[in-house]
Amino acid sequence: MGRFTTSLFNLVDTDPSIGAAWYSFGIIQTPFGTSPVADGPSDSVTFSSSDSSVVITGDATTDTVDFAISGTAAVASIVTTVYNNTGSTITKGSVVYINGAHGNLPSIALARADSDLTSARTYGMVLADISNMSSGKVVQSGNIGNLNTSAITAGTQLYLSPTTAGAYTTTKPLAPFHMVYVGVVTRSHPTQGTIEVIVQNGYELYEIHDVSVSNTPPDGTVLEFSTASALWVEGAPKVDHPTAVAYAMIFG
Repeated sequence: MGRFTTSLFNLVDTDPSIGAAWYSFGIIQTPFGTSPVADGPSDSVTFSSSDSSVVITGDATTDTVDFAISGTAAVASIVTTVYNNTGSTITKGSVVYINGAHGNLPSIALARADSDLTSARTYGMVLADISNMSSGKVVQSGNIGNLNTSAITAGTQLYLSPTTAGAYTTTKPLAPFHMVYVGVVTRSHPTQGTIEVIVQNGYELYEIHDVSVSNTPPDGTVLEFSTASALWVEGAPKVDHPTAVAYAMIFG
C-alpha cells in the first residue's frame, strides 16, 4: 500500500441569518511527498451557507477524501439528490417517499400515512423547494433548518400526516392509518425553526419477524403462539363467547 501526505484544512463562514459561525473540517490525502493542488475542475471545495452543504471534488486516481462536517444546522446529516416529476413544485420541509426513478436518481412524491404505498417508502424531508421536472435535495437523516416551527414546542415528536400529503403532525396516527415517525422539533421559531429528521416506518402485524400470518386473515381470526414453530400464527377462537356466558349462568 502506498504512502500518503495528509493535509488538514478548515472552512469558516458566518451565516448572518442566524448569526452563528459554521465550521467545516476535513482531511485530504495525496500521494506521498505531494500537496493537494487544484488541477483545474478536478479538485474543488465548495461551501454553501444556504443549505448547510460542503462538497469536495477530487481526482479519483490521485486523491482520497475523508470528510466530516459540523455546525449549528447540519451535524452528520445525510443529504441526497432526488428528482421531482410530480407535475408541481415540492416545497421545503415536505415529507416525501420514493415513487420511482429518473435516470440514476430516485424520484419522489409527497408522502401520506393513509396507505402503505405512500408511507412505507418514506424517505425524508425536502431541503429546499424542488420545481417540477428538476432535481433537488432531501435530508434522509439529520437536521433541516430555517422552517416555521413556531406552533410546535421544541422536543415534540413528529409523525407523517394521514390527512395532508407531505405534511407532518404532532398526533400519533392510529389504525387504520399508518404510523411513520418523521423526527423531532429541535427549535421552535417562525423562520429559523429546526427539525431533526429520523424517519422510522411502522409495521403491520404480518411484517414482524416472529409473526406468521397472512395480510388478509379471515374474519374472527385470533393470534396464538405455536411452540412447534416458535411463531405467532393464525388461530380460531377456542370458546364461543355466548356459550361460555350461558354455562356461567347455569353452573355459576
